Amino acid sequence: MNRRPQTAIRNLLRCLLTLLISTAAFVQTSSADTLRILDDNTVALHARFQLIDSAQWRIDYACFELRADDVSHAVLAHLWMAARRGVEVRLIVDAYGNHIASPVLAELADGGVQIRRFHPFRLRDAHRYTRRMHDKLLIADRSLMIVGGRNLGSVYFGRSREANFVDRDFAITGSTVGQADDYFERLWASDAVVPFCPRCESRNCGQTTYDSPVGIPLTTPAEFLGRALCNIDADVSRKRISLRPRPVFDVQVARLRFLHSNRVVSGISPDITDEILALIDSSCREIIIETPYLILSYRIERALRAAVQRGVRVHLLGNSLASIDKPFAHAGYVNQKETMLRIGIDLWEYRGPNMLHAKTILVDDCVVIGSYDLHPRSEYYDTETAVLISDARITAAIRASMMQHFAGAIRVCHSPGYKQTRRLTGSPRKMRIIKMQLFRLPAQLLKKHL
Repeated sequence: MNRRPQTAIRNLLRCLLTLLISTAAFVQTSSADTLRILDDNTVALHARFQLIDSAQWRIDYACFELRADDVSHAVLAHLWMAARRGVEVRLIVDAYGNHIASPVLAELADGGVQIRRFHPFRLRDAHRYTRRMHDKLLIADRSLMIVGGRNLGSVYFGRSREANFVDRDFAITGSTVGQADDYFERLWASDAVVPFCPRCESRNCGQTTYDSPVGIPLTTPAEFLGRALCNIDADVSRKRISLRPRPVFDVQVARLRFLHSNRVVSGISPDITDEILALIDSSCREIIIETPYLILSYRIERALRAAVQRGVRVHLLGNSLASIDKPFAHAGYVNQKETMLRIGIDLWEYRGPNMLHAKTILVDDCVVIGSYDLHPRSEYYDTETAVLISDARITAAIRASMMQHFAGAIRVCHSPGYKQTRRLTGSPRKMRIIKMQLFRLPAQLLKKHL
């Protein structure tokens, strides 16, 4: 029997499966959501201010990393002021990713901000410390949310004097926000989070001074938070935006669904990895993925290999050694590079000077954006959140944005030109090469933890 008709029939069935998945995945959404893409760093920061300041009765915020700099303190100051005006504010911080001083957190708690820490280190639960909350989710009044790849810190919003992160968020209004809020509610009530107790922390503020972002020594955390607001550049204030729907800038999307991992919160929907694998398995034409840490798990590698074998174009973009911030993770990628090329994946490396931090999976006319990295930690250990969108307009806009990132990258191949562009000069960069080579063996042994 001729195999061509069989292949055509299989491809047709896969396309029908894609349509079925994209339809079934959104049956929970009762009405159209309104979505805005937040690519611009300044707009993304001001969107957070606007969301917090416009909240009427509740703000829920889950964030993996809070860096101790002016951006984090300014956002926390907005949360602090919202709590003081009577809004219920709930903040979940990852104990490993939090770098905010305890007296500042205690001041927030005294101001009415409810704070819980995810998996703080305790000897009796030391085995849980490797499991982190990697979510980035900000919700107001169960009707408006920001979800994507940005944590809190200057590097996530283009305000670092050194290299910054290239990232992406969505601002979303509509019924999907309720799905995200249900997830937060279960996470908040889980035994994975521990309430922050101000009385249990050292708060000898009378003998402690804090250097404000503008260089003025401050004696109390309250003064510190207040002055942090003054250090936001004028361009943030000038780029005033409204997160309420505006037809010129926003797109109504009927097929949008919130995704999350089931490591802590279960029973709501399938695990995010299973959703992503189903999406990859249903691909007909093209898969484009950008991720800061590119280390394929067995299941993801198998799914991408099968996609290539049935004629789907697969393009992967990750960081190069010049742009990545974690040489250990890059060692895991280098160990797999030849395998990816043999599979037939079109592999690209972002050259910098900034670092790629966006996490985007585009499959035909569907796109997933959130905190999910294409590495084993997201699949096996960390909590993750994202949104799955099936809309040709949004997919086209995201694809165009991703192509800008590809324009700052180089295709991985065996030609001398590729090797020449990867040469790093100077002692600091040479140390990166040395570290990466030293890490390759342990990276192979600890692949699931990268």
